[in-house]
Amino acid sequence: MINGKQWKKNKQWRFTPPTHVLAAFNKAIEEHKEQGGVEGRGKRYKKKL
Repeated sequence: MINGKQWKKNKQWRFTPPTHVLAAFNKAIEEHKEQGGVEGRGKRYKKKL
């Protein structure tokens, strides 16, 4: 967990950042936007049912 005081002070992680997690999260956000957000994904999931 990020130490709130330290993050506000210098905008750095206390330990080595989990770069693989951040990269995966960024990719997931990108794909979510490409698919039309919540509405677009909802339509896609309804088609599969």
